[in-house]
Amino acid sequence: MKKQILCLLCVLLLPLISACAPTDGPESPESGSADTSEAMPAALPMEYDDITSASGFDSVFYSNNLDRKGADPTFIIAEENGRTCYYMYVTGIRGYYSYNLMGWIEIPDAFPKPQNSWSASSYWAPEIIYDKEAKLYRLFYSAQPGDDDMAYLSMAVSESPRGPFVQWTGTNADGLVIDKKTPLIDFARMDPSHPLYKGKIRAIDLYPYVDPVSGDKYLYFVRNMGRNGTNTERNGTSEIWGMKMKDWVTPDYSTVTRLTEVGKITPGGDKTRNQEDTINEGPAMLYKDGVYYLTYSINYASDKRYSVWQATSDSPLGTFKKIPLEKGGMILGVDGPWDFASGTGHHNFLTIGDELYIVYHAHGERKYTSLSDRAIAFDKLVWTKNQDGQTILHANGPTWSPQMLPAAISGMVNIAGDASVRAEGDLTGAEYLTDGIVNMHERGGRPEAEFTGTVQITLTWEDYRPLSALMIYNTTFYEKMFTSAKRIEFDCRGEDGTAETRFIDGAAYDVERYVSGEKTMEFNRPGAAIVLRLKDDPEIKEIRITMSVPDGQSYAAVSEIMAISAQK
Repeated sequence: MKKQILCLLCVLLLPLISACAPTDGPESPESGSADTSEAMPAALPMEYDDITSASGFDSVFYSNNLDRKGADPTFIIAEENGRTCYYMYVTGIRGYYSYNLMGWIEIPDAFPKPQNSWSASSYWAPEIIYDKEAKLYRLFYSAQPGDDDMAYLSMAVSESPRGPFVQWTGTNADGLVIDKKTPLIDFARMDPSHPLYKGKIRAIDLYPYVDPVSGDKYLYFVRNMGRNGTNTERNGTSEIWGMKMKDWVTPDYSTVTRLTEVGKITPGGDKTRNQEDTINEGPAMLYKDGVYYLTYSINYASDKRYSVWQATSDSPLGTFKKIPLEKGGMILGVDGPWDFASGTGHHNFLTIGDELYIVYHAHGERKYTSLSDRAIAFDKLVWTKNQDGQTILHANGPTWSPQMLPAAISGMVNIAGDASVRAEGDLTGAEYLTDGIVNMHERGGRPEAEFTGTVQITLTWEDYRPLSALMIYNTTFYEKMFTSAKRIEFDCRGEDGTAETRFIDGAAYDVERYVSGEKTMEFNRPGAAIVLRLKDDPEIKEIRITMSVPDGQSYAAVSEIMAISAQK
């Protein structure tokens, strides 16, 4: 009743109040009546989904669920009926194909085991390439004969990436007849005067490579620890060797070169502090700006610390110099207490569009397992510079939390790097917020943005851009973690073209999922982020992220911000 009387009085008095209002002079700015047609309306809630699950994937995100079992992966991309298809082969030699890198279909009889062949077992670590000259897919592999512990190198061919691959036979450029009883490569054929001649050599882990500068062909491989030709003693270590090829079936044994020595920065050189045990294996090669990057795995494949490292040279056959841990030498690996990844190594590279990915195997049990249970994973690779200004490779992984799918698959790109970035408050390292690099390690890691108190981080684009998702990556340091984004504001363009502001309050980092529950050794599982999947892909020109240091901490850090947008 009182409300009704009050409303009636307002109606009766409103004309009198209006009549008493001044009719000349400027309007008072405090009245709020000046130019109200151009004023920004009140902020509206932003509709979104909070992506925290590490299971499955959608059109934008994937997770390394370790559900595709296998080890030592190799990849090749082919176009089929106007559709991009990804082919993978793993130790065994088993083949699979996929259209999105997540759902894999096995290829039956991709490599029927050769009959009446020198090879009998242990078909390990295949590597596939396409030979444009011969119009053949070449699948390199190692295998063991049935009579001893040796391993030799061979190759099978097919006109299709689906196979069936058949062991190559024929006469090579040296006039040597290679039949089914003859391994393609046998280092006993080396000239005995060669300084690396050992008679029989147990060789595994081939990696064929075409030098982009000269066009010359090379084959990298591992002289594997194991029994030698006398079958009575073990070689001390596994190390990476390389040689030039006259063609893909004719090695130039005179060029055989030792590329790495376990525990040494260069073969015969100073000791390295990288704890390599007795293993350098699983080689691969990249080239960038006059530098050759030999990448390889250290430690035993059954070891939790199995990891991928890098060495550089100005020549395909070295001398290669290993990069130490503190200068970013480890590309991919795990820190000691991690319970979400183990044994991440024996990798390959996959270029998808203009993005580079590292594909590798990991132990199927995330804390630790055995060689009998390994699975395939992949993560984004970026080029960066270390403290010496040296260009190095860095993996935004290993991860198990949601990550962006490659742009060629999702149609989405990270546009955060296109924005201007500024920060209000006490924040250092703003330049690291949008450099595309997610820090993964406490030692040998990459710089992060650190702040105290409350800060506001602003990303501004020159024009409106559609935004599908926002990712705010946490630090890898437990003592510097943030727990939420206090408020996120988006300056948007509405459906009618007018400007509006939308907001998300209290977007939480999933502490329960991403922080170890072991009180004796609490740590943040790196590579994880607040992931906000925005509905209806609003057009955004500016994002303002307000964050505060959690109670009990003196400061906090953000590793990276990614703004995901549909490609133009």
